[in-house]
Amino acid sequence: MQRVSERKCGRMLLIQTSLVLLSLFLLNTTIASAHPTIDTDTKLPAIAAEHSDHGTPDVAGHDHPGNGDAEHRDSQAAARHDANGHRDQSGHAAVDLNRKRIANFLILLVALTGGLAVLWISRRTIPESIPSTRTFDLLTLKPVAKIVRLKYFRSSLQLINVAVFLNIVYFGFFGTQNPTLSFTYSVTWYFWWPIFFLLMLFFGRLWCMICPFAAMADWVQKLVNFNKTFPKKLRNLWITVVLFLTLHFAYIWWISGSPSMTALAVLLGFIIPAIVVGIIYKRRSYCQYVCPLGGLLTVFSLFAPIQLSNRSNEVCKKCLTKDCYRGNELGRGCPVSQVVTNIKRTGECHLCLECVKTCRNNNVALKVRSFGTDLWNSTKRTFDESTVGVLMVGLVVTKTAVMLEPWNDLVSWFAHTFKFDPAFAANLLFVSLTFLFPLTLTAISIWTIRSVLQRSEAGFWDLYKVWGYMLVPVALALQIAHELDHLINEGPYALAAIGILLAPAVPAFQELAAARATPWLSSELLFLLRIVLPIAGLLFTLFIGYRMATYIYRKPNIVKATLIPMYALAVIFTMVSTYLMGLPMLGHSH
Repeated sequence: MQRVSERKCGRMLLIQTSLVLLSLFLLNTTIASAHPTIDTDTKLPAIAAEHSDHGTPDVAGHDHPGNGDAEHRDSQAAARHDANGHRDQSGHAAVDLNRKRIANFLILLVALTGGLAVLWISRRTIPESIPSTRTFDLLTLKPVAKIVRLKYFRSSLQLINVAVFLNIVYFGFFGTQNPTLSFTYSVTWYFWWPIFFLLMLFFGRLWCMICPFAAMADWVQKLVNFNKTFPKKLRNLWITVVLFLTLHFAYIWWISGSPSMTALAVLLGFIIPAIVVGIIYKRRSYCQYVCPLGGLLTVFSLFAPIQLSNRSNEVCKKCLTKDCYRGNELGRGCPVSQVVTNIKRTGECHLCLECVKTCRNNNVALKVRSFGTDLWNSTKRTFDESTVGVLMVGLVVTKTAVMLEPWNDLVSWFAHTFKFDPAFAANLLFVSLTFLFPLTLTAISIWTIRSVLQRSEAGFWDLYKVWGYMLVPVALALQIAHELDHLINEGPYALAAIGILLAPAVPAFQELAAARATPWLSSELLFLLRIVLPIAGLLFTLFIGYRMATYIYRKPNIVKATLIPMYALAVIFTMVSTYLMGLPMLGHSH
């Protein structure tokens, strides 16, 4: 490997800096042209109130006049009215929080953080090795170990979840079709979906342990199973990625605002496929290769601080029964066909914790360690997993853009310029930006790395497989920041819907059913959380990128040459998302 010249590094830094400045210019120019009269001190119009009488158009250009009663529309309009800093009752602009000014300040802070990170890397002496990560075994806590080893601990949680999702399907078809009053819609999209991502952040694949769809497949498998091996060529994440994107676009176009379509999506997207695949193939093939959420769980859980592993390799080598794989009278065998000693990453374990029960040598540990450890110290890097990290950035940024006031202006301009139908223009823009925005910028960054390094050292796709993982923290942070709005503002509707459902049988729930759904946090605090989270994701991304480069390449000049373009890429993604989250919102999407 020839030494990377300072001239090439300088050229690379200039290209990336130009991209950052260009993105800032394009963002401000686009918004200024769409809303030429709005500046940081301008009173913004109450967009939500304007749409309260005839529904809010979705990304496909359709209206949803039936997406809630008048009281709901008024309360939603009032909530967005306050959250976006609109006029108060006296007609004056709210001055307690200037969203756009704060967002612009944070954009500059993001750019400064990226610049300082590049400067730090360029001057830092790269260490030859990375210090080991400290861990703590949760199973050394006797109460935790005792609970985990309870015979019906997992099955009881699964049973509760199965009951919840069967009710979600039933009431989606036979209950009210008002989304804010519907148990199906409010529990699914306002509560479960945001909580799902929070679980991944802190506990990795914990959802898999209590998953109702896997439980149904397990129960049916005991009755009938052909025990076939899942096709080797399909043992990757591509099916799950395609199905997740299909589910997402289906939500935007058809499911949004519809409890019956939500129930249909749960039935056709999860319950029936889980049972069918469970009947045909061994163990949990559905969870590993088919579940629409499998790709997210596999990749995002690499950031989680939870890890299941063995305590001693020697003990595992001496074990002849391999009860963790086969199971015994104390518990079932591993549902994903793993031996504990072979589990190297969080994403490979579904955290059913059956091995904790079946291991007679007490050699299984449930460790807490630093966030993102598996992202930088893993030797397994695949094209499909890397693509999940890249695409999720674009997906979150694009669906956040759909919720903003300038989106309709952009769609109108695009449709008028290219003579497209407005609905077709909206769909084309959404799908194109979801893929082109992250993939193009990532390709430019990798091409920049290749232009600095010798082309024979690593191919384009080899670099892509490595550096897509670096974007996982910022992608997860963006997703949580997006879903946090639904959980805080609309989550109370889920509790009210539960109260309405249970009040006839349990009088104690009548008060919950009658309570007015109010946000769990103030609009100001929620806004700050939603723009601080992407910055926290950026900081983790910068740190993990540094660890990855040091761990993989070792040589200081190569570490610096690869990190600078990827740092600039992460900064651009974070700037765009922070800017979008600082703009006034028009409607909601998931």
